[in-house]
Amino acid sequence: MKKFKRLLAVFMSAVILLCIMPISSFAAQGIRAVETQLNVSPGTDINNWDEYFTVNTAGVEVASFLVFDDSYGVADEIFEIGDDYYLEIVLCTTDGYAFPDSEFEFEGAFINGEEAQWYLISEEDGSNYIVIEYIYNLGGSISAVDLALDIYGDMAAGSFYEYITINSNGIDFYYGNYHPIKVYDAEGNDVDYFASENSYTFEIFLEPKEDCWFNKDDSGSFAMESVTVNGEAVEYYIDSYTSNGYYEYIKIVAQITAKTSNYIKDVSFDIDADLVGVDVNNWESFITIHTPGLIFENYLDDPAVWAVNSKGDYVDTLEKGDIYTLYICFRADEGYFISQANETFDSLKINGEEYGNYYFSDYIAEDGKYIYYVCVEKMVDLVGDGFFDKLIYFFKTLFADIRDFFLSLFVEQY
Repeated sequence: MKKFKRLLAVFMSAVILLCIMPISSFAAQGIRAVETQLNVSPGTDINNWDEYFTVNTAGVEVASFLVFDDSYGVADEIFEIGDDYYLEIVLCTTDGYAFPDSEFEFEGAFINGEEAQWYLISEEDGSNYIVIEYIYNLGGSISAVDLALDIYGDMAAGSFYEYITINSNGIDFYYGNYHPIKVYDAEGNDVDYFASENSYTFEIFLEPKEDCWFNKDDSGSFAMESVTVNGEAVEYYIDSYTSNGYYEYIKIVAQITAKTSNYIKDVSFDIDADLVGVDVNNWESFITIHTPGLIFENYLDDPAVWAVNSKGDYVDTLEKGDIYTLYICFRADEGYFISQANETFDSLKINGEEYGNYYFSDYIAEDGKYIYYVCVEKMVDLVGDGFFDKLIYFFKTLFADIRDFFLSLFVEQY
């Protein structure tokens, strides 16, 4: 009996002790800062982030890890020197640990000892997350330079983005001489346009991107493994200068012969006269192309042909009783070219008649070349020529305008 009373006394003492202890004694351990390590080299697989990113703070782990390129698209499979990468890292805590409820109580998130941009997310269930946003530029030594250079007759010499592709990572065009490309003909004269089958001398100036440099040997002299244009070794010079910093550039000299022109200077296509009920997504059913080398296509996955009604709404089907604007986009097929140099064609005809309501737009392809698109705006009147057709259209648009006006007033009031 005495033994039982003694055990009961110990138990009651423990209960009393637990009752008088502060609740904070059982709270999760607070984390005020996070230290991480990022170790990336050229060729590292972007998807294997657990191999190059480490969290050094106990009680913290990665909830998600995303890498974007400099256009905020999903980055390629591997890291390349000279490219900017945008890292979005979401951190969470393990059992027994917790981030603070206020950003003012958090000291910071660090990558390789450098404080990164971060913010706190609080979920409804009481859990908190730290989101790190970090811009990372992978530098490195450049030991090889390779360019692709294809020119055609009638091509503008100044539109070098059309015919030069940089195949090597970590370098870009150098504008220290105001223009990265100089072109001369056989007599040493400047060139505005290329002529088919003529040979030209190119001087191309390139520089390393941020945190990159041209390779040097043990003596400190520049030592490139290869410098090629169209796969063939060419003459080159590397120089450096100091002006509020240290800078390097390479001058490449190459002889290139212009190929026979495949430039599209005249455009012709027909649009069916009867467009009532047509599906604009099936443009092949009512548009006929007469110009070789044209592709009806738009960039960024937008449709090649689309339509807007008189109210500015996008539509799939053209119906009788309304006025539409057709937008028709096209580009040159492989082996053909459209130049933005003059922003005009010698001729653009629709149904055999000259038409001038079009504009040029450009898009940078994955290989770095500019692809030029042309967009034609064509009004299509499906109201009809009769008096009553026009009268019905007038009242329909009038009532629609009145309706939209009162709807806007209602929205502003409520």
